[in-house]
Parts: sequence; structure tokens; C-alpha cells
Amino acid sequence: MQDGTIQAEQIQSTSGPLTLPTMNIAASDLSGYLKINASAKGPVRLTTSDAAELSTLLKKNHLKDLTGPIYLDIQYHYDEARSIPVQSISSLSLDGVNLTTYPDEVKLKDLKGRLVIKKEAGLNIDIQELSGKLEQQPFMVNGSIKDPGKQKMQIDGRIETGDLDIADFSSFFPKLQKYQLQGKLDLDADIHYLHNQPLETNLNGKIQLHDIQLRMPDKNVSINNGKSLLELKGQSVYLKKTSYHINDQNITMTGRLSNPAHPYGWLYFRSPQLNINKLISEAGTHQQQTLTQSLNKKLSNKHTPLPSWMQDLKLRLRAEISNAVYNNQPLKNVEYSGNYKNGVLENQQLKADIENGHIKLLGTTDLRNTNAIDFSIETEIDQVNFQSLEKLTDTKLNIHGPLTFSAK
Repeated sequence: MQDGTIQAEQIQSTSGPLTLPTMNIAASDLSGYLKINASAKGPVRLTTSDAAELSTLLKKNHLKDLTGPIYLDIQYHYDEARSIPVQSISSLSLDGVNLTTYPDEVKLKDLKGRLVIKKEAGLNIDIQELSGKLEQQPFMVNGSIKDPGKQKMQIDGRIETGDLDIADFSSFFPKLQKYQLQGKLDLDADIHYLHNQPLETNLNGKIQLHDIQLRMPDKNVSINNGKSLLELKGQSVYLKKTSYHINDQNITMTGRLSNPAHPYGWLYFRSPQLNINKLISEAGTHQQQTLTQSLNKKLSNKHTPLPSWMQDLKLRLRAEISNAVYNNQPLKNVEYSGNYKNGVLENQQLKADIENGHIKLLGTTDLRNTNAIDFSIETEIDQVNFQSLEKLTDTKLNIHGPLTFSAK
């Protein structure tokens, strides 16, 4: 202690397998408005040179190896007299860092760039020309995040990748690994996003996905041979050149989604041949059970609303299936159209040819309470055999001949 100031110098600290630069701390005005200044600047080194001990420390932090220059610069200021007492700025500089994850052994190579974290009135994160290779594919990120997680959060930046392996990328996010994601990601986009002013959002660029595979074992859903092109233009995202094999059923999609404040758009689905039973998974079976329970009024009175983003969404929906099969009953020229508005499917129309007959359904479905789905249906059937209706409804009618009727 000297002249009313407490000083501590050359303080050594560690973080996981890393030894941080030595820190100097000074505290003054102990009897008045306290002031604290702290700083640390220099290279970051591995904690130990002992191979076995280092391997254990790295694996505890999901790393197999870590090499290359890392520099840390921390400046911290506290002044009790200030309305905002804390000011800090920390930067992490990488200059050719290489690492391998554990246990997946995914390699990040030649990492370069600078990460700067500033805190005063709010928290700002600057990512300055962060680049490297994920396995053999390059990537680059440049931008800033202001007040992350807050109502006034703002994101500005640019991201470029070249055919990143999605399986390698998902290894950094353990929650994604259960989905067995595979495929390639090519991303080239400029982003300007203001959370509390969504109409100021501006997106430009494209996202390409190809050779996509995905498993959802708990839902009995598999996706293969997937590809998508998303074009980002201002406040709109355009879905182009998109096709997926969902439970071995080929489906193509196009669409557009606009206006982050009150999203609206359209989606168009097509399939040349679709086995509806194969498409409907355990998730679909659960939805069917929920609908049946709603019909029988056996659900509880608990109200379970839709997610907030679905409550404010408006979409025009359209689907065309040239040839379909449901419960082993062939259907042709299946067409669906409807409008989704704030949790309600309105103006729905489903029509299909069944052998020499035709069926048409009109209706509305209210999804705003997922525990009690309300709906109304108008049915028109023209020259449809009872045997075909038996297959579609999975019931035994013991009636023969064609049927024509309408009901509501």
C-alpha cells in the first residue's frame, strides 16, 4: 500500500488448460468513492508441459489439442463516483491457432482475427476479420453485436463460408448431434438487424444447403437428399430450388417470407408421387390423436397457446400432388389451398380424384389452443365408391356402389 492506494502486481491465474497473462490491480480512494483499475496483457499459454496432464485438461474442455499464438488484453476500470461505474474492454487475438475438438476430432485450422468485448452502458462484441478453416473449408466472420439478448439488440456483419460440412459444424453444438445432421452449407450474407426496430432489418446474400440428411428418432422422421437455396433481399427471404425426401417422399418447396415485424408470405409444395401414410410420422399420429380427443371432448381445459412467432404469422399455402396414396387408396390430382392467419387456417380447400369420382373438402381450423383444436368442415362427394371411402376412413361400411352427397 502506498499513498492510499493498494496495489497487487504479477497476479497469475488460469482458465481450464490455459495460463492467462499476469494481472496488475490498483485500488484507491478507499475512504471515499472507490476506484479500481486492473489490467492484463500478453500471450496465453498452456498450463502445463506434462503431456498426460495437459491431455486430461484439454479433454475436460472438449479439446484434443490446441496450438498457436493467442494474445489477451484486459482493461478494467471501476469508479464509484460515476453513474455507470464499470468500464471494461477485453480483446482476444488469434494468429494462426489450430485446435481439434474432443471426442469428434473436428479440426479448426489457421484461426486468425480479433474478438473485442466492451462493457459500459451496455455490452458490445466486435468480431474483427475472424477467419480460418473448418477441416478444409474456409470461413470468415466480420461484424458486431450490441446489447445481446436485450430489447435493443443490434447485429451488423458479414459471414462467408465455402461448403462447410454441417456434421463438423454441429459437433460444436451438442444439442444438435442427436439429429445426425449431414450435408454442406454455403453462406454469403450481409446482416443488419435491430431487434426493437425490425422494419429497419436489411438482409442481402444467399444460403445454399445440399446433400442434407437429418434424423429425428423421437418423431420417426428422416430427411435425405435435401437441397435449398435461400435468397436474402432486404426484408424478405425467398425459398428457391428446394427439395427434400421426407420419410422417402419427394417434396419440393418454394416460397417467400417478408416483414420481420409482422411476417407474411406464401409457401407452395409439390410432389409427383406421395404416400401420405409414410409421410405421417409419430408426430403426425400424435396430432391425429389430439384431433380425435378434441372431437370427443376429452381434453383438459388447459389452454396451450401457439408460440408467439406463429401467432403473428400470415401465410398463403398451396400444395399439389399428382399421385397420392392414403390407406392403400390411390388419389389423383390432389390440390390443397388455404390461408394461415394468426393461428387460424382459413378458406381451406382440399380436392382429389378417387377412381371415377371426386371429393372436395372446405373448412377452417383454429390452432390457437393446441389442446383443443376447433374446426369446421364442408364435404362434397361425387360418384365415390363406398369401398374407396372404407379405405380412406379405415372403417367397414358393408355398402356397395357409388355415393354422391354433401354435408357440413
